Formats: sequence, structure tokens, C-alpha cells
Amino acid sequence: MKPFVIIAGATASGKTALAHELFDDGLFSDLVTADSRHFYKHLSIGSTKPSKKEIQKYRYHLLDFLEVDEKFSAYQYQKSVENLLETKNHLAIVGGSPFYVESLLKPIPYHEPIPESVDLELEKIYLEKGIEFLQETLKKLDPDYYLEVDLKNRSRLMRALSYCLFFKTPYSEFRKQRKPSLNKALTLILHLPKKKLHERIQERVKAMIEAGFLDEVKRLKEMGCTAKTPAMTSIGYAEVLEHLENKNTSLENLIDIISFKTRQFAKRQITWFKRFHPAIFLENPLYEKEEKEDWLKPFPILKEKDAPSLNESQLNFRLSLDDDGFNLLRNLIQSHYEL
Repeated sequence: MKPFVIIAGATASGKTALAHELFDDGLFSDLVTADSRHFYKHLSIGSTKPSKKEIQKYRYHLLDFLEVDEKFSAYQYQKSVENLLETKNHLAIVGGSPFYVESLLKPIPYHEPIPESVDLELEKIYLEKGIEFLQETLKKLDPDYYLEVDLKNRSRLMRALSYCLFFKTPYSEFRKQRKPSLNKALTLILHLPKKKLHERIQERVKAMIEAGFLDEVKRLKEMGCTAKTPAMTSIGYAEVLEHLENKNTSLENLIDIISFKTRQFAKRQITWFKRFHPAIFLENPLYEKEEKEDWLKPFPILKEKDAPSLNESQLNFRLSLDDDGFNLLRNLIQSHYEL
């Protein structure tokens, strides 16, 4: 049983900055990314990957190890982090890819590898009949997961369908086999009011364009990357690639399109993270006066007396990161690593 900390939240919520600050305070020994785009080489600007200097200073793991045409499943990620936990004592996971984060809280059980031919056949069906056919097929084969999955996420649909078709059983049944991890996680989820989060997303996309995002995608295109390349399916990369190939929109419209799709993704992230228990939702004191979203209101404010029984209670709490809240958070992390 090994303790570790998760710092999650929607894109542009401030996860990296918080992780670096806590690392600088001496609370973490190493950081592990939980942003699936960070796995890939050559994806830096559009993925807002930490700089080379930051990667070295904050002892990051699982960055820049995949080629653009490779895939890395949540199961592989889970096993990689479990291996790191064997040698690292104050490990923190930082990122917003919910599927990868959840694999650490509810480990994915091993199953026989699904042949690549199944994926290739599904890819062919998708190209010929579209995403709507995949959606309808999943509805027939696994109506329970159909009601839960993001129906616009092609990779999630294909993952579930490949399991259904190969094992002749619903993917939702496989998911029920997942049990809480024996490793103890302290889950911290950054939360920003919707209006502020949307502003930060818009600002981030503009900054990416100004930093040379189009040139980065041009280089990837010259390397042979297409819309089908695994690394290019990420929000931002797909839109810039289409812009470069078709020139059917202005730069201002491109920024708006990427920002809109990123806001949609952030909404899905928040929906996923709401399900995590127990978790502490961290709030910025600058926005405390803004109206709380309805789902957040029932969570009690974390007090020092709640800390010892946090994992046992399975409750979610709120914590404002003012000076007192930050001190409580530091103490909470220190105590957690002593478990």
C-alpha cells in the first residue's frame, strides 16, 4: 500500500502551477503527467507541455516517450505508474485526462490483448459509415455503456466496441470488475467558476497560436502526420491541421473553434471528476464571491478535524486556497505520505 497524490481538474484550471508550487515546498519527489498528449514527442506548444527546464527541475515522468503513430492505453499507463510507485516515495500525478487518472483509482484488470485486426475493421467501418453507425452499434451491443460514454469521442466508442466484438460481452460488464486501488490516493481537483475557466481557455489558445502552434503542426505534417495519426486526434492539432490543409477559416475563427471545442472538453472533464470519491475540490479565493455551481454547493468546507478520516469517510470536500487553506493542504499532503 503506497500513498500518492493526484492533482486533477479541467484544462486551464492551474494544475501544473499548483503542482510546481507544492514541489518547490518540498512535498513531492517526482511528478508524473496524466495528460495523454504529453506522452508524445514533437507535441509541445499545442499540448502546453512543461519546458525542458521544468521537466528536469520537477523530475517529470512519462513525457516525450511515444512516437506520433503509437498508442498508449490506460492499462499501460496504470502499470507504468505502479512501477514508479515501487521506487518513488512522494509521487504526485498531475493532469486532466480522466480515463488515465481513473485507472489509478480503480485499476483496469488485465484481459487478453485485442487483435489489431479488430481495430482496423472498426476504423474501416467508421470511415465508410461514420460515427453515427458506431453509436448505434454500441447502443445495441452495450446499452448501459451507451448511456454513459461521450458519444462524440470516436476512440472511446471504438475501444468499447472492440471489446464487445472480440469478447462477445458488454464492455460495461468488464468495467464492473474494477475495484478501488490498494494504493492510497489523495485526490485534489482544481475548480474554477465557468466564466473564468472559459476566459483562461480563450487566453491559452491565443497564446499557443502566438507561440508558433501552426509551425509546430506544419512540422508534424512534414513528418507524414495526417488526421488519422494517433497524436493528431487531440483538440487543437486536428483543427490546425485542417486549417493548414483547407485554408477555409481565418486565424480568428480558428482560435474560436479550438476554444469552443476545448470548453466542451473541459465540461466533460468536470462531469467525470464529479464522480471521484473521496476528493477535495480546491477553489481560488479570488472567486469565492461568485455563485457556486449547484453540484459543488453540498460539499462541506474541509476543516483540520476532517483530515484524519478523509479516506474512510468517502466524502467530498471544498477547500479555498487562501493562506490558511494552503497551510491545511500542505499538512494534509505531509500526513498522507506518512500513511
